[in-house]
Amino acid sequence: REEAQADGDGDELANPGGEEQEDDAEQLNPSAKGVLEGLKELRLLKQKEEIRTAGKKRTRVTTGGSNGVDDEPAKKVRKRRERWSEVEVESLRRGIKRHGMGSWARILADRDFIFNDRNAVDLKDKARNMIRYGHWEEGQF
Repeated sequence: REEAQADGDGDELANPGGEEQEDDAEQLNPSAKGVLEGLKELRLLKQKEEIRTAGKKRTRVTTGGSNGVDDEPAKKVRKRRERWSEVEVESLRRGIKRHGMGSWARILADRDFIFNDRNAVDLKDKARNMIRYGHWEEGQF
């Protein structure tokens, strides 16, 4: 159905018949109302997902099955590997000094430190590798 603006200010939208959409929904049988509500929910979930994933880099997902039938489960979507910047590494070092080793969620939540699309596991892994490969010493914190 096409919608047209009722007046020039753009505040109200009306359909050409002058009926409200809610009135149309009331005239539907119960099963059709359920379908309509389900579609509205799906649209809202899709919008939320688009907002949540906006700007994030993701790898391609394959669903398996050479004949178009999903005979294998879909592969998990993984975050693309991004190199750590010097600012992130220094933020991690200062965060460990302030909050202690193992307080990854606190370090991540602290607004004094800058981490680009990192999670607590990323912080733990980076700290472990910095110590393991001799860039940091465990006692320096």
